[in-house]
Amino acid sequence: MMRDDVAAQIMVDKCLVCHEVGRILLERKSRKGWEDCVVDMRVLARQKFHKDWFSGEEFRLIVDLLVRTQGS
Repeated sequence: MMRDDVAAQIMVDKCLVCHEVGRILLERKSRKGWEDCVVDMRVLARQKFHKDWFSGEEFRLIVDLLVRTQGS
């Protein structure tokens, strides 16, 4: 999953600061499931950090990577 690409780097920088990689790797979800999950994380990050933790483009890249590697 953590190939040397933009989406993987976003995952490292934005997701793995709070989540252990094993937690993400053990989950399988549909595209809708991952979109809902990432939306929830975006809302939590906004509440905690009082700013957008990632952009709309980063959202799309994260979801695409999760679907590609952890899709159901």
